[in-house]
Amino acid sequence: MSDKTKEIAIAFSILIFGLVTLFYLIPTQVKVAENLEIKSLSPAFFPELAALLILFLSGVLIVTWFIHRTDRDDSDGSREPSRSEMTAREEFRVLGAFLIAVLYYFGFKYFGFLITTSVCLAGMFLLQGGKKAHQIALLSVTVTLGLFAFFHYVMKVYFPVGVVFR
Repeated sequence: MSDKTKEIAIAFSILIFGLVTLFYLIPTQVKVAENLEIKSLSPAFFPELAALLILFLSGVLIVTWFIHRTDRDDSDGSREPSRSEMTAREEFRVLGAFLIAVLYYFGFKYFGFLITTSVCLAGMFLLQGGKKAHQIALLSVTVTLGLFAFFHYVMKVYFPVGVVFR
């Protein structure tokens, strides 16, 4: 299987996964009460938001593939894209982002939203580079507090405080 075939197969697989999640898994697995208050969010809101984001990103992959497939002509007449190898620094960033996502998942349970989000966001900013430590700390705390204030006070979503701080 060629690289271009793999790319489009992956994009359509993600699209199918998003559609199955949105139209089958969420309606059958997330229990929604009939008498929800107008001012509260449905338990299906965030899963549906995540599924819609997955669908949007798969659409971007498909559109990008179709747009750039005409730009893939090589000098030998093949239509395969030219690939460059990742540097060690880029591989470190990918691995670091994956590890931070895993730590966020487990940290959310033990340390709650505020601490885990601030620390993981600071870690992601560090991976990107270009900012000083005090700027990263200030930005990650500000973003976390802004998100918390919006979801807690406006959307009435209550985040877990974590097992450690109960």
